Amino acid sequence: MIGLCSPLFSRFVTALRPDKDLFMVVKAFASGVILATVYMHVLPDAFNDLMSDCLPENPWRKFPFTTFVAMLSTLLTLMVDSFAMSMYKKRSAKALVAVNDEMLEKGSSQMENFGHGHGHPLEKTISNDGQDN
Repeated sequence: MIGLCSPLFSRFVTALRPDKDLFMVVKAFASGVILATVYMHVLPDAFNDLMSDCLPENPWRKFPFTTFVAMLSTLLTLMVDSFAMSMYKKRSAKALVAVNDEMLEKGSSQMENFGHGHGHPLEKTISNDGQDN
């Protein structure tokens, strides 16, 4: 129930937003719990079913299809998750640029600064006799 309602809390608790580190840790932990549950409860039955005597020897007992499908589905899930996070980050970056462009069009002189940077010019004076000062 808490995991289901967490997107509602992310509006008020900034640490739960998808671009924060705590969100990534919680998501990784939840993924690990789900994978462990699946491997503990589903994988033994899959091994028994795919090693059944009813199946022909070739290819079912020569290649470990159970572990192959399990690892393939894990990688597919990871790819979908990575793609979804990539899309989320691109869309939120585009929305941020659109907001800043809109502020510039309205003539607002205040703009959000998303970094810190400054420089100091190097001044070097040379006297008439050719010496650095």
